[in-house]
Amino acid sequence: MISSIMKWALAKVPRPLLIRLSYLVQWVAPVLFKGSRFVDPIDGRGYSRFFPYGYGPNQRENALCPGTNSLERHRLLWLYLKDYTDFLTKPQKLLHIAPEQCFYGRFKKMKHLDYTTADLFSPLADLRFDVQNIPLEDDTYDTIFCNHVLEHVDDDQQAMRELRRILKPGGLAIMQVPLDPDYAKTDEDPSIKDPAERERRFRQYDHVRLYGQDYPERLTAAGFKVTIFDAAKELPAESFSKYALPKRELLYVWPPNNTPETAHDSGGERKRTLIVSLAHRETAPWAGILVSVMQFAVISTNLQSSVAFSLLPLEPIKDQLEYDHCAHQS
Repeated sequence: MISSIMKWALAKVPRPLLIRLSYLVQWVAPVLFKGSRFVDPIDGRGYSRFFPYGYGPNQRENALCPGTNSLERHRLLWLYLKDYTDFLTKPQKLLHIAPEQCFYGRFKKMKHLDYTTADLFSPLADLRFDVQNIPLEDDTYDTIFCNHVLEHVDDDQQAMRELRRILKPGGLAIMQVPLDPDYAKTDEDPSIKDPAERERRFRQYDHVRLYGQDYPERLTAAGFKVTIFDAAKELPAESFSKYALPKRELLYVWPPNNTPETAHDSGGERKRTLIVSLAHRETAPWAGILVSVMQFAVISTNLQSSVAFSLLPLEPIKDQLEYDHCAHQS
């Protein structure tokens, strides 16, 4: 039943409406779905259930947290930032490209961050640019987040070089992408314009590639140095069930001790910390919220939509609506 609703929502419900409804769900979910089966490390709350998420046959159980709209990869990333870096405490300049809904509001409130958002289309972004041609000076940011963007751009190698250029030596870059670990090499063809063919070939209508095991090599070619952070080896086994984490997820990290620092190779080349995620194909977290919205409607049938929407914080909704509607995320 839930899987059928999910497929219908992805195909039929307009994204802006889903995003608006997601704020209602986030407001009530911690109460309606309070429990101890799962914990979302991003908000620290316990939930009785997470919801399935994904397109067609790629739908995954216990993927989406209704309280934050986080997916498995988001929760793993948060744990990494919290336990293996000083990101949550160290003053730094952060550039967040196409910001995720579960992180955007939290990062914006962190006083130690000099937080800048960027997007190709959104008028609400602090900066608007194409990642293939970034109008910023070299060595500008301590940290860059650019997740699920590279699969949308024609020349991802150029985008990687640009991101490396503006990252300070010893800086931290996080660039998660949809990746099939069963592919030895990335399958790509930016010349394909037909949405149906893109979905068949790259598993989403607006993707131009599906990354394979060569993703770290592509990053190395762009100037990044990477090693592997294997969550299955680094995190306690119970974390995967407690937080509903992806078991096949790998983070590629430089330097090897997982702590951002300035380093130089024998030739004096500056190295930047890079974290990238090798994950199953995933898409933006807005779609799965319809499931929890419908369950909420069943529980509270007397709640009128006009009242519900009047309770929503309008400015955050507007901000995230624009970001999620326009940002190149998948």
